[in-house]
Amino acid sequence: MKTYNKYRSIGGCGLAVASGLALALGGLLASDGHTAQMETSEQSTANRCITAEECFAAAAWPKERLGHTLTKDQVAALKLERLRKVIEGFPATLWAKRAGLLSGVMLIDRNPAGALPYLRAAQRDFLVLDDYIRFWIGEALLRLGDAKEAAGMFEGVPQAVPDSNLLNQVALRAGEAWYQVSSCPEAVAWFVKAVNANDKDPQIAQAWLRLASCYLRENQLTEGRETLKQLWTKFPQTKEAKEAETLLGSNIGGVSWTATPDMHYERAQAFLGQSLHAEAIEELKKFLARDPSSPHRGDAKLKLGIAQVRLKLYDQARETFQALTAEQGPRADEATVWLGRVYLRQGLGEKLLDLCRTLSKGTVTSEQKGQINLFAGIWLEDEARFDEAIARYRQVAKSGEPASQRGEAQWRLVIRRRSACGGRSSIRKTATLNPRRSTGLPVPTATRKMRNQKRRLHCSVSGFHTPTTANWRANTRTCRFLGSRHRKVPSSLLRPLSLSPRQLRRRFRTIRQVVVGCRLSYSWHTGARWNSGHLVSIKMPRESSAR
Repeated sequence: MKTYNKYRSIGGCGLAVASGLALALGGLLASDGHTAQMETSEQSTANRCITAEECFAAAAWPKERLGHTLTKDQVAALKLERLRKVIEGFPATLWAKRAGLLSGVMLIDRNPAGALPYLRAAQRDFLVLDDYIRFWIGEALLRLGDAKEAAGMFEGVPQAVPDSNLLNQVALRAGEAWYQVSSCPEAVAWFVKAVNANDKDPQIAQAWLRLASCYLRENQLTEGRETLKQLWTKFPQTKEAKEAETLLGSNIGGVSWTATPDMHYERAQAFLGQSLHAEAIEELKKFLARDPSSPHRGDAKLKLGIAQVRLKLYDQARETFQALTAEQGPRADEATVWLGRVYLRQGLGEKLLDLCRTLSKGTVTSEQKGQINLFAGIWLEDEARFDEAIARYRQVAKSGEPASQRGEAQWRLVIRRRSACGGRSSIRKTATLNPRRSTGLPVPTATRKMRNQKRRLHCSVSGFHTPTTANWRANTRTCRFLGSRHRKVPSSLLRPLSLSPRQLRRRFRTIRQVVVGCRLSYSWHTGARWNSGHLVSIKMPRESSAR
């Protein structure tokens, strides 16, 4: 029984912690305009909830948050008031303790002094959350200005829970606390742990700047300069990087500083990681201009061209890729694919076809050849040169790599064939099964009736209409008959059909719609296979259209 209550407590605390973290960003001050409305809501909720669990749920997840009548701050104030009533109304229950913990987490940003009593009480009640509660207490103390005590609380987290999930955040906040106390030796130790463990935290750039500042305070000029350089190169999009550039430009220790080409290249990679393509282009140009013999020039040119494509600077990208392919370097093959993509986007189809003719002479891979041929097929199809486009697609479907590329070529072939046959199919897919609509019976009865009719039929159903010959070509499918609105599928439909629309209409004049559930599995001569579990409706054609 103790074990059950323990895990029940842990689960409930997890919900409270998640709710507290999600709500910690909101405000608590409610405007006077909604005071009466909030009081009415509180009274109605108080009248509805009876047990402590119901009242806690109404406080943690109020229904008022779903509407637009209250602001975020007003909802937070409403939650705090309801949590207070849970604590006062059920003081000896587990739900009151959870309400206290949630109240403490919500008050960290708005009223740190008011949050501390709740958090200290929760530290005694919820030992399983000791690391989280210590961290929250440290945050409240730091916001109150008691940085030294906050640093001690942060340092206690890894001692109490060595494998805590908060170790990276603890290192950042402990370093910040010691930095505010102006105790650089302790701050440096924690900041070094933080910057070596995680580069993704939003506060990591500030940690690098604090670390460099401590080095400079301790007269460790070399370490300070190196730290500022790393900050400038790794986090170029931050305001801390601009401060680092200003400090480096002040000639620390009488040593002048100039950015090296490799630093520009690293900054460009960081900008690309943030999708800041304009800034990346500027840094890549600086790198290429300052280091003509770097082994990274091929990679830099390729990244420069790709960034230009992302910004739709196609003329510049075309020049970049043409220069890279002419060099015949290690990135020339990849640049050839990008050059074909640029030709396609600019509508330079003849140049794209010329590029396809040179593929046999180069060292491009099968995948790269297939990609360029696909580009050529797309352009040819747009120009209504369908035979040439089909030839390109067939070439890719036969020898393209990987299988996904062959599948795309086969799909384009199927779409092209379907368009060539008139663009309409007599078989229409429907999204869902509606038994009542198919049989006219109640849903349970209809479903049961359909389940009993599991006769497998080899159906030759009308396929695509060719306007020139008005012939209906049969495609063999394996179907499962489910039901029909008027009558069953006639046996004559089981034979391959080669009828004109007039003959087909005369033969099946009484049939307007037959609903069958087909597991489509048919093959075109191109090798494409289609599989689906949807319903299909067989529409009887009219004389002048594929419907």
